[in-house]
Amino acid sequence: MGVKFMREPCQKALQARLVQALKQMQKTYLEEVRSHLKTPEGMQDLEEGELEALAHVLVAKVIGGPWATIDAFGTGTKMDTANPALDDYLFNTAKGWNPARKDLAIRGRPAGTYTDIFGRQRKSSGALEGRNLEENPPEKGRFDTGKFDPIPPSHAFTVAMAWMRIGTIQKILRDAIATFPFHKYIIATNE
Repeated sequence: MGVKFMREPCQKALQARLVQALKQMQKTYLEEVRSHLKTPEGMQDLEEGELEALAHVLVAKVIGGPWATIDAFGTGTKMDTANPALDDYLFNTAKGWNPARKDLAIRGRPAGTYTDIFGRQRKSSGALEGRNLEENPPEKGRFDTGKFDPIPPSHAFTVAMAWMRIGTIQKILRDAIATFPFHKYIIATNE
């Protein structure tokens, strides 16, 4: 009598269990980020990305659109400059940065068309070009804009990941492995 371990079926089943655990982590992280966002638009602007396999590593993403980015990193003079994507955007007129904006203050744009953070084509008359709209808003009703208050960052993604690292990730992984039926892949043989 002998014992045989069915390695390949066990590997496949364990990998499927770990993918399941990763999806659970992804959902938990998404909900944790939502709980730290301050705006309903930001909360609705999140989605689960596809799972990807990169060099034998599985990666799960939570993707935030423009509202989630605004909520998490803020706007204007209250913007968090630690935003990892800010360098690609900052002072880059080709990607939507206002060329009349030489600092973080929200300022009027020069005359012409531009693409806003939501990907919409907009047109500016240029009447407020360079004007700090946080401190000197246009007269109410004149430009249909009102005052542009900078938005402080919620840091929702960073705070959520800090909470996840405290023990949530380990617990999900530990539970997935502890409840895996390894015994099903060990069989007695007549050898």
